[in-house]
Amino acid sequence: MINMSKPFNIDEYREIALRRLKFIIVPFAAITLLAGAYAWFAPSYYEAKTVIIASPQRIPREFVKTTVPSLITEQLNTIEQEVKSRTRLEQIVKEFGLQAKAPDANLTELVESLRTNITVQVAARRARDDTGSYFSIGYISKDPVLAAKITNRLSELFIEENLKIREQQASGTTDFLKDELGVTRRKLERQEDVVSKYKRQHMGELPEQKEVNIRMLDQLQQIFQRVGENLRAAQDRQIVVQKQIAELEYPVRITQDANSDTVISGGRDAASDAALKSQYAELKSKYREGHPDLKRMKKKIEEIEATAELDIKNSPRYKELTDQLVAVNLEIRRLRDEEARIRGEMEKYRGRIERTTEREQELAALTREYQNTKTFYDGIVNKSHEALQAENLEKRQKGEQFRVIDPAATPEVPVRPKRDLILLAGIVFGALTGLGLGFLREQMDHSFHDPEDVEISLGIRAIANIPHLSGPSRVSS
Repeated sequence: MINMSKPFNIDEYREIALRRLKFIIVPFAAITLLAGAYAWFAPSYYEAKTVIIASPQRIPREFVKTTVPSLITEQLNTIEQEVKSRTRLEQIVKEFGLQAKAPDANLTELVESLRTNITVQVAARRARDDTGSYFSIGYISKDPVLAAKITNRLSELFIEENLKIREQQASGTTDFLKDELGVTRRKLERQEDVVSKYKRQHMGELPEQKEVNIRMLDQLQQIFQRVGENLRAAQDRQIVVQKQIAELEYPVRITQDANSDTVISGGRDAASDAALKSQYAELKSKYREGHPDLKRMKKKIEEIEATAELDIKNSPRYKELTDQLVAVNLEIRRLRDEEARIRGEMEKYRGRIERTTEREQELAALTREYQNTKTFYDGIVNKSHEALQAENLEKRQKGEQFRVIDPAATPEVPVRPKRDLILLAGIVFGALTGLGLGFLREQMDHSFHDPEDVEISLGIRAIANIPHLSGPSRVSS
């Protein structure tokens, strides 16, 4: 094309198209024929589909809570990987005799082809409600009957695998909680033993016994006060009895002299006793021990004292007072022992009360750890019961299940190839290719087709223009 800036009208475009007609027609016809041949001779592939709904559990969640995720998207990936495993697909290959239908293909190729042609699509998603979730399973094959059979078999595998996985998850949760429950129970028992030993070791000093200790101390103080009063009374009685015994042993004689003055003296002849003792002392100063006079005087004094003492001790009153004194002494001894015992008890309870604060802090630390473990243990017990219910729910197939609502039917229309689309695409691509080649050929053409091309190329003005003549003659550059 000589003049690139020249504007074109419809007639000129028509002239260019006619001039480059073979560059347009040949590619268009070739591509269209190829597309039509492919659309006609390409093998047909049929896709069978089945729709599965995830129906909610039959027992209300308010009564039994499941331990298995209820969202379908959380399960499909696992189930799909299991169903598409080599082991499962080999079973399908053998079950439907796919290797006999493709003797040139080995088992690995058949498994890969089977895996590639399986499609799983979530058709509907849900939040956590009871409206159900939907997904579809499809299989593409050249045989429409085989496609339907394999699709239905895949749906069965999905349902079986879902039940198996849900039961395994429920059982796994139950087993885990049982193990945790055993570990926590042993820990709780150890802590209970520690708390129990601490309470036995410090019995009487525990915080809950503080009020009892205070009341016991008050009672002991009252008893101690009464014992002290009784002891003082017994000591007073002891003094009285001792005085009465002394009066019997040394009675007082009241005499009156010539001047009517009262004289008090001992019961025995005090003057005679004093004189004898004075004589004995005088003799003792004169003679050695063992002198006959000294012995005789000493014996006389002893006889006088023994006689007087014997007379007093044989008196009933003396015996009565002596018995009273013995009883009073025993009572005093008993009261003193009781006073010492009560004082010791009071000190013990005072020590308990003083140590209560320390024991309260120590016991609070032990009890706090025990209560935390107890709370955790109670939570695991509740969860374990719920997990066991959930496991029974899955074993009895009362939980969320996959259910086929639209079994796969034998497809009548192939999913590929799309012959109409292929033919249409061939026509469009052929037309575009032909137009493109015609435009490219026109750009590469340096022939003169009108006076403007001559004037631009040669720089001279054209005087006349000869109309288009049929034949091969053409002005060339």
